[in-house]
Amino acid sequence: MSEAGWGELTAADTVRFERWLPGPQTRVWSWLVEPNKRALWLAGGDLPALPGEDFTLHFDHQSLSPTHEAAPAQYRHYARGIQTRHRLLVCDPPHCLRISWDEGEAGYSEVTFALSTHDDRVRLVLTHRKLTPPDRVSVASGWHAHLRILVARLQNEQPPTFWAALDGIEAAYAERLSGHDT
Repeated sequence: MSEAGWGELTAADTVRFERWLPGPQTRVWSWLVEPNKRALWLAGGDLPALPGEDFTLHFDHQSLSPTHEAAPAQYRHYARGIQTRHRLLVCDPPHCLRISWDEGEAGYSEVTFALSTHDDRVRLVLTHRKLTPPDRVSVASGWHAHLRILVARLQNEQPPTFWAALDGIEAAYAERLSGHDT
């Protein structure tokens, strides 16, 4: 992982992120699975009790920071929030959470959050699989911005707005991921 925490393509359809977070591991796990905490960096919505069950995530990008900022023109359709459908695939507390990810017409991809402890820090590896080439840049950019907010939350810092965290990232990922269409 580079110093900037860039997501890396590990296969043509897979992007992987790694972050080192302040522990303990159960604390970081709570930010993945508890809807009120997850809503502060990604999206709210209750996880189902058992793998194989469906659930809804509620994204409200405006509420991810106490500072509010209008969505850029290309994202105004997100201004009032969106809901997406998912399926719980694996839940192994506090080590692994895997869910399906609604990619609209492209179908479903898969996101895995894997946690491990090293000394007093927690290593989060986020892997998003089954991506189509047109989705890779927006997915990588979105995760990069959401993870930036999660890191700030876990460090008890004020997070940037989602739009500020996303600013410039898409262009950088478009360049970083160009030429990886096979």
